[in-house]
Amino acid sequence: MTLELNHLKHYLGTGLKCQYIGIIDVLKYNRCSFSDPFDSEEETGMGLKVGELKEIKIYKKYWKAYVGTFHGHLKSFINGYDLKLCLIPLSALTEPEYEKVFDEFSEMEYSDLLDRIDYVKMGLQNSENICNNLRFEVINALFANHFDVYGLIEHGLAIDKRTLK
Repeated sequence: MTLELNHLKHYLGTGLKCQYIGIIDVLKYNRCSFSDPFDSEEETGMGLKVGELKEIKIYKKYWKAYVGTFHGHLKSFINGYDLKLCLIPLSALTEPEYEKVFDEFSEMEYSDLLDRIDYVKMGLQNSENICNNLRFEVINALFANHFDVYGLIEHGLAIDKRTLK
């Protein structure tokens, strides 16, 4: 499975954070010759960074996701390569969390969503189909609160947001 435009488009404008490899120490980066392939990330000044998903541009044969902290200094990722979304697994959705995020939705919708999550855990349902037949408002709230609706964490295309420092 690869990261697709369909996985990103619903999170756009929600402040979603993404993890990528970038320059974390400019001085070390400028001094490094990159001639030794065994240089560590620390020696080259490169490392993991986290930035906000700012925009997506679609072209005829590819798309670009732009991530960063400043509008003028955004890093682009063609077709989402080397980009990991920072999401919360649906299995982390507890009743207090649900009430905090989804307070206007009914108890039946919460139990239905929990049943679907349990089916995914038992392997009886595909995580990509978990939102079928849920109300638009519930699905929209899942995206707005950065829950992993598509099961991207399981496929290595996203990381658990709760593990970030």
